[in-house]
Amino acid sequence: MEYKRRKSDDAIYVEHNVEDHIITLRAENLRHTPTGLHADVSILYTEPETHKRYALESNEFNVKRMEQRTKLSRAAHGMIHNGFKSIYPENKLRSLLKVFCDGLGDFDSNDLAPEEVMGNPDYSPTWLLKPFLLQGGGTILYAPGGSTKSYTAMLMAVSVHNGISKQHGGIWDVFQTPTLYINMERSPESLRGRLGWINQCLNLDGDSPIFMFNIRGRPLSSVKHNLARFIEYHQIGFVILDSLSRTGVDDLNENAPSRMIMDMLNDLVPSWLALGHTPANNPKKIFGSTQFTYAADITVMMNSQRKGNSTGSSYQLIKGNDVDAPPKSYLAFDFRNDKLTRVRVPQANEFEDLNEEKLTPQQQVINYLYEVSQAPVKEMVSELGVNANTLTSLLRRSRNEHFVHLPNGNWALLTNQEEENGW
Repeated sequence: MEYKRRKSDDAIYVEHNVEDHIITLRAENLRHTPTGLHADVSILYTEPETHKRYALESNEFNVKRMEQRTKLSRAAHGMIHNGFKSIYPENKLRSLLKVFCDGLGDFDSNDLAPEEVMGNPDYSPTWLLKPFLLQGGGTILYAPGGSTKSYTAMLMAVSVHNGISKQHGGIWDVFQTPTLYINMERSPESLRGRLGWINQCLNLDGDSPIFMFNIRGRPLSSVKHNLARFIEYHQIGFVILDSLSRTGVDDLNENAPSRMIMDMLNDLVPSWLALGHTPANNPKKIFGSTQFTYAADITVMMNSQRKGNSTGSSYQLIKGNDVDAPPKSYLAFDFRNDKLTRVRVPQANEFEDLNEEKLTPQQQVINYLYEVSQAPVKEMVSELGVNANTLTSLLRRSRNEHFVHLPNGNWALLTNQEEENGW
């Protein structure tokens, strides 16, 4: 039995020819679990005359369980509606499926072997975006909610996708490669707006495109194969995941789900950036398991301060494999009428709070509402990690001064227009 691996989605399959009738057995999403080796197994049939391929049946199960294999082979055989059923009885299909499943464990490791490797004293890391993104590496950028993480990530995406380095008016020195932005946080319309503004800030046409995958509300694992096929077809070299907290796993504080997310990113693409939040009791830590920090090559802690129509953001490299920690760097995002109009390096001490690395709860709420426009108390409690009673009291005390309570129950910033209207 000759096992083959399909590059687009890493599926393992065999093809069995019976008098020009082709039976294909395919296994996807092969994974080891505490209960054994599991896979999504499907049986397909190709007619000899028309060469049409039909998916007969599929199921997800432990490949060593006989009753599950029998159930699948019986259901698939029952879907054959031509003369092939009479020349190829169900017990032969069941036997073929058993041999295929028995070999999956060995095949999964047969293409892995030790090798003799020579040292390379001339090695030095290669940057995708200096000093935060390595070629062939993963970075986690983390901060409290409302800290311009998504604006920074989109700025990095557009810079890398279009190859806009400092000498061409960019913010960083970059290596150009096709880039995919996985949006699990916001509406597609919101991300298109931010993309257009950042395009203009980098002197591109406002409608210049990048690749984007909008999957808010869906688990990341459910679209792994879609991503794999897209990344291979478009030769994607850099992926941004926005964000870790929206990947659909049960508990980010557990090691197994965190490892699964990191392994998935490493399997999908050479270089990636994942956005993370911080827990309420430790604004200098990535929310979730320590596996996130262990798996990333670089971690970058962000902070921000809202001042007038500008938001200042600081970037400090906390962990760096094979790289030296650069000095803390700063960017300023200038807004007009709720639209980003410029990204620049701020003046010295323009944002005093960033040097202190400590924001008041009120400043955290202001930053968050400026980024999302409006939000209910429950969402802000979750994203900012503040006590619900404390947050409600803060909002009420500053009502009509900094915040406004909207008819839909959400809270928003009190804009100049609202002040003129007497809100």
